[in-house]
Amino acid sequence: MIPTCQGKFCTKRWHYYAAQNYCTWYTVAWVVWCTHTAYRRIVVYELGKVCCPGFTGKDCSTPICRKPCKTGYDCTSPDECTPNPNSIASVSNGNSNETVNNIITNSTESKVEVN
Repeated sequence: MIPTCQGKFCTKRWHYYAAQNYCTWYTVAWVVWCTHTAYRRIVVYELGKVCCPGFTGKDCSTPICRKPCKTGYDCTSPDECTPNPNSIASVSNGNSNETVNNIITNSTESKVEVN
């Protein structure tokens, strides 16, 4: 079944097989016991929470970048790397009033923001 996403968590339905017990009960003087037992295989369905595509971790807040980010960049969204301000300086384009921040997308796109 395709997961249904709500925020970072998705609801997923899965199933497993279990044995269901049938018993023929026999009662004598308020004492009850099973005289014949039979089993049948049943399907049990359960709903659970899983991380949505592109996220991982205990609280599903860690984005997944399929290709590793370059040194000095962090994976900030699924398949998107942005500069880590604590590890590299912003690149200046020559004008002291403008700073260029590169956002690298691990697909084929790249974005450039000019401040």
